[in-house]
Amino acid sequence: MSFTGDLEHLPIVDVIQLLHATRKSGILRISCRKGESQLVFKDGFIVSANHLNNSVRIGKILINLGLITPELLDQTLKEQVYKAKNNLFPDNKLQERVLNLVPYLIKYGFEFVDFLYNKVEIEKVDHQLLEIR
Repeated sequence: MSFTGDLEHLPIVDVIQLLHATRKSGILRISCRKGESQLVFKDGFIVSANHLNNSVRIGKILINLGLITPELLDQTLKEQVYKAKNNLFPDNKLQERVLNLVPYLIKYGFEFVDFLYNKVEIEKVDHQLLEIR
């Protein structure tokens, strides 16, 4: 099931609740006169939210609404940077140097090599996210 088209007559809360209840993954793009935002869902949970106009920051909005303090925003942002750093550099080493192919071969078999060959875009210089099932 996918949503496309104009959902202006549906309350955004109902759409979010439906995506959560049905454990959907994907990107919900929301456009209005103030610009475009997106919510990223994974298994029904919002894992990312942003406004495509970088001058609109969700943290500043939450502070202006009195929902969080500037100190809480600062602490949360520092925690996010710390977690990202630890995920990219486990044991203060590049992740690619820590992970070994052998456990994946044991778990998924030699088909895993074919999977990587077919999914990884060699010419692409950005990070790539692969889902292994």
